[in-house]
Amino acid sequence: MSIKADMGLNKLKRDMLLFKELYPVSDFPKHSKSSNSDESDLELIRREHQSYVRTISSPEMAMSLELAIFIFEWCVANEPKTVLDLGSGFSSFIFRLYQKKAKNTVIVWSVDDHDEWLEKTRSYLEEKQVNTDKLLTLNTFLTTETAVKFDCILLDLNFVEIRKDYIQTSMDRLKKNGLLIIDDVHKVEFLRSVKSAALKNSGTLQKLTRYTKDRFGRFAIGYKHADHDRT
Repeated sequence: MSIKADMGLNKLKRDMLLFKELYPVSDFPKHSKSSNSDESDLELIRREHQSYVRTISSPEMAMSLELAIFIFEWCVANEPKTVLDLGSGFSSFIFRLYQKKAKNTVIVWSVDDHDEWLEKTRSYLEEKQVNTDKLLTLNTFLTTETAVKFDCILLDLNFVEIRKDYIQTSMDRLKKNGLLIIDDVHKVEFLRSVKSAALKNSGTLQKLTRYTKDRFGRFAIGYKHADHDRT
């Protein structure tokens, strides 16, 4: 068997495993653009993303344009007041663009486990003239911001081998009616870790495939708490 054919077979096996893992998961409710969304904002996001993956990161490492647009539109429609950006980068710009345009007070925490990358994010945000408050290292966040819970959390920290260790932390920090968005669940073992944590917490997962899948096959999943009392 040729190397190319072997790679194709492996991809087919991965796709079948992924389909099996996702089959029981319901789709995220139909997503319609908020009446508060401005097409010029979406065009700005498209332009900035194109520039970002050309000059700062790379298309396969940065968050996808699809995920960026989904998050911005969800925030505009649902108006979260506290946001945790767990894994800084282009997502930090998206959340702070929403923060800048929000009618009410919004606080965004952008957290990273890589000090130099966090400073690179800070420089990028300054260049784009958005808020740079609450850019924290992961250790600082975990030790000083212990009481804060969030309306919206994006878990996109480091590679999935590291990220899986913060699934439970993210679920613990989510408010009762909040949304946790976890990226890169196209990786089957990572998806299994997410499903296991959701089951342990009696929460609900919803597929975001139709909104966030990109040309590399990456996509995200949403998590919400069960309908029981939670602060």
